Amino acid sequence: MLPAFRWPRELHFESELEYRFLCLMLIREDIFDIWDQPTAIKYVGRDGRPASHTFDFLVIMLDGTKVAVAIKPEDRAASIGFTEELELVAQAMPKQFADQTILVTENQLNRKAARAAARKLAQTRPSLVEEAS
Repeated sequence: MLPAFRWPRELHFESELEYRFLCLMLIREDIFDIWDQPTAIKYVGRDGRPASHTFDFLVIMLDGTKVAVAIKPEDRAASIGFTEELELVAQAMPKQFADQTILVTENQLNRKAARAAARKLAQTRPSLVEEAS
């Protein structure tokens, strides 16, 4: 349970990287709330066409800072030029949506720390049965 949760809430993830990130966030004491798959952001893509991007998570810190998080494997992000695309998304993003955007890859998600976080969550929240690999 995060401070913003009035009752237990389901958080969805679509990959192992997203699961690792979520486990690491849920054990932090400076997180107020986490939203999975928040509202899509409309922007103009590099090709000049209208596009939209849905962040994987919106993390709200206890101090009120909002962080829009995109999670991608490093090689995939590099091959599609995702960093440049994410900059366009950030420029079009409404100020009230988030204070900053970040790209998280496997390079920022320590596998051992994520497993430890998953174990801690399983001990404190018996309904969680997944474990980060």
